[in-house]
Amino acid sequence: MTIQINHHDHMHYYEIDWDNQKYYYSPNHHQIFIKPDIPLSHESSSTNPDHIHISSIWLNVSDNCNLRCKYCFIPPTTSDSTRLMSKETARAAVMKLASWWKPNRNCPPPRIMFFGGEPLLNREIVEYTIHFSKEWSRSFGVPFDYRMVTNATLLTDQDIELYKRERILVHVSIDGPESIHDRMRVFNDGSGSHSIAIKNAVELLSRLGENSVAVRATLSSGASDLGDIIQYFASLGFRAIAVKHVEPSIHTQGDFTDADLDHFLKNVDKYVEIITLLRRQGVRVYPFETHIRSFRKRYKPSFTCGAGSCSLVIDSQGLVYPCHRFIGNPQYLLGHIRDELNWEISKEFAVLNTSNIPECSSCWAEKFCLGCCPAESLMAGKPMGHPNPHTCHIKKIYALLSLKCAIAEGIGFASKE
Repeated sequence: MTIQINHHDHMHYYEIDWDNQKYYYSPNHHQIFIKPDIPLSHESSSTNPDHIHISSIWLNVSDNCNLRCKYCFIPPTTSDSTRLMSKETARAAVMKLASWWKPNRNCPPPRIMFFGGEPLLNREIVEYTIHFSKEWSRSFGVPFDYRMVTNATLLTDQDIELYKRERILVHVSIDGPESIHDRMRVFNDGSGSHSIAIKNAVELLSRLGENSVAVRATLSSGASDLGDIIQYFASLGFRAIAVKHVEPSIHTQGDFTDADLDHFLKNVDKYVEIITLLRRQGVRVYPFETHIRSFRKRYKPSFTCGAGSCSLVIDSQGLVYPCHRFIGNPQYLLGHIRDELNWEISKEFAVLNTSNIPECSSCWAEKFCLGCCPAESLMAGKPMGHPNPHTCHIKKIYALLSLKCAIAEGIGFASKE
């Protein structure tokens, strides 16, 4: 399977066919041209960060989950082994985040992401963390921002009122219509979770508003196409929709096969038409929305994700890791939240730069991609940051779709001759 983009002039531009016309994308300019006579670029690449600035933390308030999603990268546990975050650990995390953020007050507000497992299995600590950090904010001037990732099956009226009052942005994990969602996202007894999850998510949307609720679908093998999934959510009123392929792990099921990728690629033009129509209706579909917006800046930073250098995850016992994919890996344990941390581990992540990775620096899709997930690199037996070929191919298809969306809407053109 190949992506039909033609290379020319030692990667000077890439030829794309859309609507019976040829267009030319220049990675160096991160712009689209309608003629192949593209000028040389004199822009310098983004410089590599030489510091670590932690502006967000992910609080793994519960190790366990009430679902048994077949593609989860965390091996299933029993309720007897559930570990919950304590008030002392949550308090220490809030105070540490405030101390890390205060020297850089010009940066965005420090963010607390409630995560799991399923965070609502420990809603007491969610509420406590918000109330404690609010008091800290009033006393010390640290304006915390809150987000949550939830499967929505445990939501109560009291939860929704809290999120509304505290202006929490909620990311709800639902994979699409019932026939898609219930293939993978099931309860302990194997029954599907769609009916209760979508009911609660729609209620959450109606009470919080479209700017405070985002829905996130995990694309797995054999699922119906992207168009059906995003149109389903848009029909229910969601205006922020994110899609992501299954994160490969030794525990997961449902990773994309070559047949899945072939289907996705063959239907790219159909997906472009659907996404551009939805954008006119105010619906944002990620990561494609981010890609399209990047044309307004002409190029994107060449750093990989902010794990370890911009954000950290704290597990239920207070142990600190670069991100959730490294929880339990002693090689990437920075320490305990109440102690001094080993920042040398964070430096390994801070220096990751796609311009220093041969496979990335020579890739036509580099400006659409933050590089490979460090955890996926290691799982594929590659140095951290180097691309997992399978994931890399998926991201190239995403990039091609975004390019065609930009062309269809006249965004990102160097000229309009």
